[in-house]
Amino acid sequence: MTSQRSVRAGLREAFVILVSILLAFWIDAWWDDRSPMRMERAMLGAVADELARNQDDLDQTVRRLEMYLDRVDRFLRASEQSWSPFHRTASRSGLRR
Repeated sequence: MTSQRSVRAGLREAFVILVSILLAFWIDAWWDDRSPMRMERAMLGAVADELARNQDDLDQTVRRLEMYLDRVDRFLRASEQSWSPFHRTASRSGLRR
């Protein structure tokens, strides 16, 4: 009877150890699956932040270029008005083609 109980106790202990090892493998596999997902989420967040910054930079650049174009346009219009008498005089005298 004592040897039968010790065999049962040994089998029970082996079963507990086996379940513990299998549980540890399952937890390790589950954790390994989560790590790439966390890294992927972090990388996607970084890409989204960079895209937002790039969009802001592009918007600022477009506004600045529009301002420069407006200034050039005003300059050219003012230049045409100030030079127009010269152009009329030059065309009358035959200097302008």
